[in-house]
Amino acid sequence: GIAGAAISEAVRKQVSTFQSLIHEHRSKVKTIAVGGVTEATDVSDYLKLGVEGVQTATAAMLNPSWAVSVKSELQKADGAQSV
Repeated sequence: GIAGAAISEAVRKQVSTFQSLIHEHRSKVKTIAVGGVTEATDVSDYLKLGVEGVQTATAAMLNPSWAVSVKSELQKADGAQSV
């Protein structure tokens, strides 16, 4: 299948559309961004779009310590405590 950076732009557009609809309809639906997540900036971008969480698969399979690295980068960049 297609994964990683190849689908990143399409996923961002889809997440943005969903978040707009959720806001427009004052829905309590929570979203989790999935796909195209390869680095800390991807996680940060999705969180800024308003998602509740971000899921990755390929990045973590290729680098088992990926989540630890991303958490550290996000805490340094944004001062995030609950990443």
